[in-house]
Amino acid sequence: MEGTGLAGCREARCEVRVRTGDQIELAEHFEAGPLVVTAVEPDRVSMRWTFEGGGTGSGEAGPSGPVTVGSGRTMLTVRVVAIRSDAATLRLTPGDS
Repeated sequence: MEGTGLAGCREARCEVRVRTGDQIELAEHFEAGPLVVTAVEPDRVSMRWTFEGGGTGSGEAGPSGPVTVGSGRTMLTVRVVAIRSDAATLRLTPGDS
């Protein structure tokens, strides 16, 4: 992993602790962002984002599976590593890895 803070996630190669309201800025080539954490619940993390060309997306990640943002060369995957109280640790990776 390249980064551990919110700013270290621009290239989607990081593991970061987040709380509701946190925003993860993404590099321009992902054509989306920022990734906004809308809720941290005991069994999932909800998030939303805006696509560069217009439109929005949203999803939930948890033990049952990750969230993918975008498609093809602009895709990134968000997985939940842990949820503790009002915070969660997310792992971002480029592509569907």
